[in-house]
Amino acid sequence: FDLAAIRNQLPGLSIKSFSTIFGVSQTVEKTLKTWDYNKVIDMPGAERLAAERQSSAEFWVFLDGRKVLRQIISSASAPGHIDIPINKETQFLTLAVPEGDDTFMFDWALFADPKFILESAEETAVEH
Repeated sequence: FDLAAIRNQLPGLSIKSFSTIFGVSQTVEKTLKTWDYNKVIDMPGAERLAAERQSSAEFWVFLDGRKVLRQIISSASAPGHIDIPINKETQFLTLAVPEGDDTFMFDWALFADPKFILESAEETAVEH
């Protein structure tokens, strides 16, 4: 996200922080319980996936190319939540979900309810 472009659309406000919930879709485990693994048994990680019946994904957040979050979440765990402060000099926010170390299958990752917390000239926080 180009934060300068966002700031230009919000005169009189500044971006205080970025907040989001992130995790692996709850539908993954239901799908993994009934999926036919014989079709993909030769693929890397398929054997582990068949045994554990859960998937994981790695979540990254960058501010101006500097990684400020790296967290692994599995379909069996609770979602993560972040509220990352953003200063006035920060130009770019990047969200990424790279290939994790388990398998490329079922990395049904999502960032949910993303928000910029805004601050007015009176420095009262506002969600947008």
